[in-house]
This record gives sequence, C-alpha cells and structure tokens, in this order.
Amino acid sequence: MGIVEWKILRTRAKWIGFELDDAVFLRDSYSEKGFHDIRRSARFRRIANESDAIIAGNKHLACVSREYGSKGIIEVIPTSVNMAIYDKDYGVSSNKHMSLVWIGSSSTLQGLDRFRNTLEKIGQTFPDVVLKLICDKFLNFDFLRTEEIPWTEKNENRDISTADVGISWIPDDPWSKGKCGLKVIQYMASGLPVVANSVGVHPEMIQQGCNGFLADNTDDWIRAISQLLDDASMRKEMGNRSRQIVKTCYSTVNALDKWVKIFKCLKN
Repeated sequence: MGIVEWKILRTRAKWIGFELDDAVFLRDSYSEKGFHDIRRSARFRRIANESDAIIAGNKHLACVSREYGSKGIIEVIPTSVNMAIYDKDYGVSSNKHMSLVWIGSSSTLQGLDRFRNTLEKIGQTFPDVVLKLICDKFLNFDFLRTEEIPWTEKNENRDISTADVGISWIPDDPWSKGKCGLKVIQYMASGLPVVANSVGVHPEMIQQGCNGFLADNTDDWIRAISQLLDDASMRKEMGNRSRQIVKTCYSTVNALDKWVKIFKCLKN
C-alpha cells in the first residue's frame, strides 16, 4: 500500500487493525540486495505509528512493531488452522519405510535447496526414505528419492496427512525470525511428528522428543530420522501430541476469542 492510499484509508477509517505475519519491513532471505530496504522500513514505520492495533503472528514481530513506534494495541495471535479440515486417521507406515513431507512455494523452495547437502545425506543413509514435495516447483536430488505433488488448495491437507514426518528448514537470518511457521502447524494438525531447525518460531512449536525433534546440523537430522524410522509407535505418539498442541495453541477456535477481544477494545 502506497502513502497516498494509506492516507486515504486513515482519514476514512474510524480505526485500523494491521495483521502482521511476515517481516514486511525487510527484503526476504533470497534477495541479492540484502535484507534492509529504506522504503520498506519507512512504509512499515508509518503503518506501525498510525495503526490502532497490530496483530502480530509471533513475539518477534510484536517487538519490532513497538521498536518502529507503534503506540496502539499490540497483540500476538499465532497463525491458526481449522482443525476440522485436518482429519488424520493415524495409520502409520511400517518400520524401514517412511515418507517425509515438505510443503511450500517456489520462493521458499530456495531455502530447501540451501539444505540440499543434509537431505542428500539422509537419502544416502536411509535409501527407503522418500521426500514428498508439495509445491508448484520441484527439486531433484542425487540420493534422496522424491515424490512430486503439485500443490492444490483442495488436496493439500490430504497430501500432508499421507506422509509420516513433516520437515522444515529455514535460514537463520532476520527475515526468518518473522516467519510464523504455517507449514509446521499444518504438519502437526495432520498428526505428524516434525523435524526442523531451531530457528524462529520452531522451538516454540516443537517440544524436543515430545512431538518431534529440533535439529541444527546434519548429524542431528540423521539421528532424528533414524529414531523416527525405527519406531512407528513413536511417530504415532508424537503425532497425537502434535494435534493436541495445535488444538491448544494454534486452532482457529482459540484465535477467534483473541480477535473478538481486540475488536471490542477498538470499538470502545
């Protein structure tokens, strides 16, 4: 939104609530120009200063909003999903045959490509493991077998739930701190254990050894995949815990109550 459009909106709206679920004040992890951009920063500073409420998808975004001069309500409401559409039958594959799943877009696929060496090592170590890629573009590996699944809104939940383990890897950088972990929430809602690096919101969502594993180097990933591959019952138990965490912390039912409270405050 440009300055002119914002001014028109501000003069005509009784109050403005701004939902923030990305580090819009920065360029992304894959920009050749670097993270910092004067125009993006200035635009967000205006929004932060003149919005009556900022609804941030994570604590980092809430803190940045305050640093940029927000004087209104700042509330953290995590990304949420409707659990009713994530129906997991909890059927697990047999030991020694396991599928990983990654869901994303062609832009975030660049991050997975940076993680290629570890994924190749997983393929070399566990020849029977396959990676399901749900995306609009795909990667090829020398050692890791993949299944290409074109993304569709209609089928994404079903496609996730047919896997055994969800994976996520994001760069350890300023942009990633603003990510709100939708793919991890989708995996968990589908009843999957999750393996991810301990960057951004991942450590808040994944309880080590409870509903998945945090892995920050290749050895960590190999160890986590090995444990899950060897124990189908562990995968099922972790998947059950994942769904419970989503019901408690990341469901639309819980988010609705928080939204209603914000609207009531703004109305008054």
